[in-house]
Amino acid sequence: MLVHEPAEMGVAGAAGYSATKAALASFTRTWAAEFGSSGVRVNGVAPGPTRTAGILAEWGEGIEELGKTLPLGRTARSAEIAEVILFLDSPRSSFVTGATLAADGGATAI
Repeated sequence: MLVHEPAEMGVAGAAGYSATKAALASFTRTWAAEFGSSGVRVNGVAPGPTRTAGILAEWGEGIEELGKTLPLGRTARSAEIAEVILFLDSPRSSFVTGATLAADGGATAI
């Protein structure tokens, strides 16, 4: 399981950062194709702004302002991102591979 932010979004001044996210999305699809016949599923999670201790240390409460710009109007809780990962690791997603699931409050929708 790979965890990365959406590679579909351009971020001014962050070409290197954005390129690494696109590479992770490509790895997800490529490894799914390469290892699927062995029964290995490879999926990714692209989390949006999430309220964590590390993010708060770097961004402060500014992360909440970023969350307000999303269709859901808020940041994620860590547990919400964990639930997405647990779903992809469960038998309920047994036919899912090569996917990157955006858990981003709708950021990629706008």
